[in-house]
Amino acid sequence: MPWQEMGRHYQSQARHDVFGIVVFRMTTIWIFQLLFPLLHLPQRSTCLLVSPPRRQPHKLWLAKTLTINPPPEDSNEQQATTLLLQKLTSIVQSKEEQPSILPIHDILSDLSQSIERRPNILVEAPPGAGKTTIVPLAMLQLHLQHSQDYQIWMVEPRRIAVRSAATRMSALLGQEVGNTVGYRIRGESRISPSCTTKITVVTDGILLQRLRSDPELKGIDMVIFDEFHERGVDSDVALALCRQIQQIWRQDADAVPLKMIVMSATLLGDLDVVIDATSASSSSPATKLVRSLGGLEECSILKSDGRQYPITVYHANDLKWNQARPLPLRILQKDRKELVNVMCDAIQQGIHRAPANGDVLAFLPGASEIRRIVQQLSTCIPQDVEVVPLYGALSKDQQDYALY
Repeated sequence: MPWQEMGRHYQSQARHDVFGIVVFRMTTIWIFQLLFPLLHLPQRSTCLLVSPPRRQPHKLWLAKTLTINPPPEDSNEQQATTLLLQKLTSIVQSKEEQPSILPIHDILSDLSQSIERRPNILVEAPPGAGKTTIVPLAMLQLHLQHSQDYQIWMVEPRRIAVRSAATRMSALLGQEVGNTVGYRIRGESRISPSCTTKITVVTDGILLQRLRSDPELKGIDMVIFDEFHERGVDSDVALALCRQIQQIWRQDADAVPLKMIVMSATLLGDLDVVIDATSASSSSPATKLVRSLGGLEECSILKSDGRQYPITVYHANDLKWNQARPLPLRILQKDRKELVNVMCDAIQQGIHRAPANGDVLAFLPGASEIRRIVQQLSTCIPQDVEVVPLYGALSKDQQDYALY
């Protein structure tokens, strides 16, 4: 049949095509082997054979590529470390060289000496002293001179505080968040992928997750517990586990020691009482904390002064003009509606009493009360006054708008 003859014809033609392709490729390889010694390519050059498209089987490209050695990474890292050290030094320099610095600078020299002698430090500094933003940078400046891989983790009690601290320290360094200073919170991480992050600000929950997966905290050289007077179960457990790492995993002479700094605004109280109360019978929280950190043999105690501004105290019942009888505190604690009404009246009076272009900061028990006051104030305050809420359930953009 015609179709059978046609099939045999195509089979014969296909065999001839395959034989021709094999002969062509063998001839090409033989010619290339014959001519290759005559090219006299330099020793550091390479020969690049680019396979052509199958539609053009009779073409061959030979390309000569040059090897370009990139600059050594060590020099780039050393230059970046030098620039970072210069910036850190300008931030933590002494008061004589920079008079407009924060009160925490007064104890930075003692802090540096103490961390060299003892593994733990307990620092008390009032709000606004600069402990949250200056102490981590000072510790990085001290240890970066000896090790470029020094890692500091700072623990904050809330996610808002985590992002605020990382943002402020990055601004002092003139960098974006995620370079030298980064942060980690639940569902969000701003860490450099090239491992240039030296200070990581985290919540106590993130630190506990790291401790569960890595009981030795490998690669972390220092843990700073900030705002420890707001301590809870997670922060206490994290502190105890870090102390256990010091006593068990980092006790050997060849192991890298784990340093800890515990910072608070109101935890110590009377410093003389804390130092003298070395007996186990003392029950003050500060004394218990010092004993848990190894006592005075392993824990130094430093105290910084803060900046005091004139404060005048007014009570809400004195400001409430439409309430004939003052409401006792127990009523306000139970009746949230009355609490919202009293706070709205106090905020309105604060707006009138505040200096020109002054702001009013109001603290409330929870997000529900904040939302109700925002709604109520929107109908009874001047239009040029902006009410900005701030609490943990807000989005990142709303929190940043309130803070910055």
